[in-house]
Amino acid sequence: MAICRTNLRQIAPRFASPARALIELNRTLAAEISAGLYITMLYAVFDVAADTVTFARAGHELPLLARRDVGSGVFLTEYVGRRGCQWAW
Repeated sequence: MAICRTNLRQIAPRFASPARALIELNRTLAAEISAGLYITMLYAVFDVAADTVTFARAGHELPLLARRDVGSGVFLTEYVGRRGCQWAW
């Protein structure tokens, strides 16, 4: 995990896309990880100014997005699939 984190910190700033960063991370780690071991992760970039979250996942389960509906106040949850989702915050 420490090797993964260290490599991600070096790789992430070079890529605007979380998916591209994870592809490069996988390429880098493939030679360093022992046979039979693997890492799952979700890498997200939060853009506070644009109110967006962009993420990619590598072998990890779908993320569960939870929020309170602005109009009704009802608490909503949704698994974010391959195509993602878009909500007004």
